[in-house]
Amino acid sequence: MLTPHGHAKTLQHNGEIKSEALFSCILCGACTPVCPQNIDLMSMFITLRIKANKNVQQVETNKAVQERIKNNLQQDTAQNISGKIVFLANEALHTNKNYLDNIFTLLNENNNLILADDDGADIALALETGIEIPAQRIKQFFEPLRQAEKIIVADGLLIRELMNRLPQNRIVSLGHELSSLHAVKTRLCPTDFYVIESRAYHADYNTLLTHYDALQQKQGCMLNLDLHRLAIPTGANGVIQIDAEKQSRWMLEGWDFERIVVEDINDIAILSRISDKPVVHVTEII
Repeated sequence: MLTPHGHAKTLQHNGEIKSEALFSCILCGACTPVCPQNIDLMSMFITLRIKANKNVQQVETNKAVQERIKNNLQQDTAQNISGKIVFLANEALHTNKNYLDNIFTLLNENNNLILADDDGADIALALETGIEIPAQRIKQFFEPLRQAEKIIVADGLLIRELMNRLPQNRIVSLGHELSSLHAVKTRLCPTDFYVIESRAYHADYNTLLTHYDALQQKQGCMLNLDLHRLAIPTGANGVIQIDAEKQSRWMLEGWDFERIVVEDINDIAILSRISDKPVVHVTEII
């Protein structure tokens, strides 16, 4: 009953999917790229969450998200981004300014990078919590981005929405962009355990599967990939939580590594608690 297959079968037979099942999913996106019928399961789950949200007792969370959307609608976030590379940071990076500054410096080699005033954090949160996003807010956020040369995105859940709404734009994950830098690749070694941000990985599965396979083959580093070639989530961030410690311990079990390198700074705290080896962000290995 809790699987994507179970949800699809329930809908096919006019059954009712319980809200607990829908909201227990961490939206890692691992189901979509391996669906034999090529169903966009993530979009289906998000739509079902919006429908089920009226019956879920998360009134305070809903109010908080709706208030953020309302506040953004009242803001003038217009930027001249035509022909620019736009960086959509997430809330964790805005809170940790040192990481944000380091990333911006690394990616702004040609002085063509803009840090977006509107990073769409409220939209990502609405997708996760099952809040319907007003059409006005969708237009306010997505339309200006059509003029960007490239969009670099830190939030994996937001990447999927951007790809769906802006299919003509070049959209890449922050982890992909950083791990493509020569300065980063040359400092990864066989004793590193590299933790991919799973939502971004699954949102652009075909491209990133090839990218990380090449990274692993060239540098010899270990990756959080299981036998089905899917990135294993730590569950250290997001509204819906899994047993993050248990998941992380299982992910690291059996590997002989000297350092853990993460793409998402949210993963640093949980991995530092369960491992006695250094845990660093990908920018810190340079």
